[in-house]
Amino acid sequence: MNNKPRDPLESLKPDLQRTLDLIGQGLSPKEIQDREQIGESGYYARIDRIYEALGIASLPRSRRWGELMAFARELGTPEPENAPPEEASRECEEPDKPPAPSPWLKRLGDRKTTAGLGLAAGVLLVLGASIVLLWKGNVAAVAITRPSDGAAVEYIDTVEGTAAGLRPGESVWVLITDADDNVYHPQVGPAARVGEHGWRVVGVRFGEERTLGIGKRYRISVAVAGPPATSTLDDYLDAGRQSGSFPGLRALPEGARLQAQSIVVQR
Repeated sequence: MNNKPRDPLESLKPDLQRTLDLIGQGLSPKEIQDREQIGESGYYARIDRIYEALGIASLPRSRRWGELMAFARELGTPEPENAPPEEASRECEEPDKPPAPSPWLKRLGDRKTTAGLGLAAGVLLVLGASIVLLWKGNVAAVAITRPSDGAAVEYIDTVEGTAAGLRPGESVWVLITDADDNVYHPQVGPAARVGEHGWRVVGVRFGEERTLGIGKRYRISVAVAGPPATSTLDDYLDAGRQSGSFPGLRALPEGARLQAQSIVVQR
């Protein structure tokens, strides 16, 4: 007799499996509605049916979407562009090794003349100063490409953008605030890499209720976070998932730098 628990994903009907798979691929609610040829009410009816089929309908509203996203990632493999390239992943995990000295510097170091030593010291001093300035300076360039400033967004939607100049171990985070408030609400987790310079965050929530937030203005803030700041943001989300409460942050954690903002309206 097989006592293995049944996988809840097996209980999903084909239309629900397709919807969950499209969510896992990073499509927005509007894109899924167009792909499946259903209206907004039909889309959210499917979401409610997915909640029931997966046994998570009784969870607090703030936790259900996170659990649904976990099932979506398990159901199917995301599109290749959604997954961080292997090289990029290693770059985030391991600091770059210092470059090997160039041959002309080695030959210069072998010379015992005062002029040669002085020149080598000067070159090293300039290089060292440049490295310090690059490390301490805000060299990352991050932008929001979707949604555009002033655009209308769904209650749960996708935010995308570009990023260049990130240091090893840094990640992009999306945080949502009311347009007239300064409380940051970190979303989902670090952005997923898309291609060489793109990023995407799926499941960004604008407000607490789908209907109560219609017409309300929200600010999308994008920050670059180093490892300590990322750890702080992860801890905040973990605590919220356990308690069912996400009160927000009055300030960015130390080591996080605000890079881009835009104002959107929930429709």
